[in-house]
Amino acid sequence: MIVQEYRAAEPARARVAVTPQRPAVVVLSARREERLREAVHRLLSHVRQGCTDEDLADIAYTLQVGARRWR
Repeated sequence: MIVQEYRAAEPARARVAVTPQRPAVVVLSARREERLREAVHRLLSHVRQGCTDEDLADIAYTLQVGARRWR
């Protein structure tokens, strides 16, 4: 017998197109300024390596949701 905890399905989120009129809001935080700068540089590096607008929207969403959950 396999017993597993019930987990309700998460509601699907609507895909949002990132455009100049509808930019992605990317949430970054750190305890120290140097760590925040490192996070910015890592994100910029990823974006410059060919991150699509859809990828950026996903990254922004994940960081926004994570910021709310980790408070």
